[in-house]
Amino acid sequence: MIAWTIKGEAGKTFDATVRSLEAAQIDSAQIDFKSLAEDTFTFSISPQAISSAVVPELKQIITLYRAGVQFFVGHVTNVRNAINSDSQQVQVTGSGPWWWMA
Repeated sequence: MIAWTIKGEAGKTFDATVRSLEAAQIDSAQIDFKSLAEDTFTFSISPQAISSAVVPELKQIITLYRAGVQFFVGHVTNVRNAINSDSQQVQVTGSGPWWWMA
């Protein structure tokens, strides 16, 4: 099985510690690569309690690795909290370099 890991940016809440997706409490992730447009990496964090979750800050850099090789790097462009009666979830969107061109 291929190991997927993620890290944030030094000095931010989601820091530069490399951690597995499971350790970061990420339960769903999707990458959308585009030509001449922004690539996006979206994922959800579903913690037991929102207050204990480590959530990336808006505009911080996140990096995704596949088997130790950089697979995606971008800035966090959207962080949304969704709280239902039976669950809590944070939805995060990271956008690649073309986001700055938009």
